[in-house]
Amino acid sequence: MTNLLILDMAAVVVPVFFPSWRVAVLALGVQGLMLSLVLLTSHEIDSPAVVMEFICLLLIRAVFVPWYLLRKTGPKPAPGDFSLVGTTLGERSLVLLLLACGFGAGLVMGRGDTREVAQISTAASSLLIGMLMIANQRQPAAQLIGLFTFEGGVTLVELLSPHAMPFPVQLGVSALEVFFVLTCGQYLTRFPEMAPPLGTNEREGTR
Repeated sequence: MTNLLILDMAAVVVPVFFPSWRVAVLALGVQGLMLSLVLLTSHEIDSPAVVMEFICLLLIRAVFVPWYLLRKTGPKPAPGDFSLVGTTLGERSLVLLLLACGFGAGLVMGRGDTREVAQISTAASSLLIGMLMIANQRQPAAQLIGLFTFEGGVTLVELLSPHAMPFPVQLGVSALEVFFVLTCGQYLTRFPEMAPPLGTNEREGTR
C-alpha cells in the first residue's frame, strides 16, 4: 500500500512543478485511482458498503472528474497562464515545506505503524497543499484543482477507519460528490464571462 500512497503524493506534487491544465486534471484521475486501490488493500471486500465505496471512488474520482473537467474547459490555458501555486522559487519551495510538515505529522500521529504513518503523511500533505492551491490562486481552474486535492486528503483520512460507511450514507455522499463536480464544471464555464481573457492583464481586461 505504501507504493500506492507514494504514487498518490506524486500525483499531487508533480502538477505543481509542471504547470499544465491537462496534467493537473489527469493527475486528479490518478489520485482517484490510487484512493480506490488503497481502499482495496486496507479493507476486506466483504460487504456491499465497501464494494459501493470502491466503485464510487473509481468511477467518480478516477474517471468522471477528469473527463468532465476537461470537457467543460474548452480552450486550454496557454503555458505561463496557468499555475497551481505561482511560479516563483519561494512559492514552489513552500510546497516542499508543506510536504515536510505533512510527513512530520504522519511520524507523530502514526504511533510507529508504517501503514498509518504513510497514510497520515499523504493525507496531511494533500490537505495542506490543497489549501495552498485554493488560497494562492485567483484562477478558478487552479482553485478547483486545489479543492479536489483537499477532498482527496479528507478521503484518505476517512479510509483510516477499518469500517466502511453504511450503504445509504455512501449513496448520499456519492450523490453529493457528483453534484459538486457538476457545480464545479458550471463554475468553470461561467467564470470566463466575468474575468479578463487569458494572456491579458487586469487593466487590459477593463478596457
